[in-house]
Amino acid sequence: MPKGWMTIRVEVVGGRGEDYSPGPGRILLVGPRHSFADLAEGIDAAFARWDLAHLHEFTLADGRRLAEPTPEDELGDEPLDEREFLVTSTVTVGDRFCYVFDLGDCWTHDCVVDADNVDPRSIYGTTPRRVVPVWGWGEIPDQYGRRWDGDDGEHDLPPGHTVDERQVIFRVAGVDVRIYRDRAGGVHLADAQPVAAGPHRLADAAAGRLTQAGDEFAAVQFPAAPRWLRELASDPHPCRPGLLSRHGADVLVSVPQPFRREVLLPWLGQYDR
Repeated sequence: MPKGWMTIRVEVVGGRGEDYSPGPGRILLVGPRHSFADLAEGIDAAFARWDLAHLHEFTLADGRRLAEPTPEDELGDEPLDEREFLVTSTVTVGDRFCYVFDLGDCWTHDCVVDADNVDPRSIYGTTPRRVVPVWGWGEIPDQYGRRWDGDDGEHDLPPGHTVDERQVIFRVAGVDVRIYRDRAGGVHLADAQPVAAGPHRLADAAAGRLTQAGDEFAAVQFPAAPRWLRELASDPHPCRPGLLSRHGADVLVSVPQPFRREVLLPWLGQYDR
């Protein structure tokens, strides 16, 4: 068995002015040749950081600070070089230390050495070259708080999504779907149109109704759907299975998460009273 390997439990406890308790976490596998620079790289990868042009810093229980050397003294008192300290030679089981990524947004991680003398092959299947996650939990927050591509922080919903007391509108797989209540019939009707910029933008709207709405699944059914909608539902797109499904001449459109949980179900609960 390869010697000197340990696992470290890393949990996000804060960032961008928000506290997380409990926070998302990862169990990282760390080897005898991995420095704190390698650990920083492993933590950032495990928590989906993509913009790495930020300073970071470790603070050990004895007060030592480890960081990447910088040409300018941007951290105040100069920390120790993280590349010169091997993780397994510096901390042991039960030791707790802190890792902060981006000294502006202060993504703060509580790190605890979980176990030592572990066999990487039994945990990971092989002996990795880098620090790697072997377990995890929680939803990883975007490092800039962006909820969708183009999010400017000014709107609660992404483009193509709307909610008011009369209706909810969502966009999925090239289709804009509107759900509204038929007061006379006591049901929720729906219509669908192709996204304005799509190849079917001049097509006729489809008419349907909300058939299911629950925590696990919600869908709108369009009986005798128009040709453009049937064609979209028949497109074998590998990255959107189940969002549009064709059943003969009918098409079923699934309401995606998190719109279903955060918008549709609260709207139904509020305006169906």
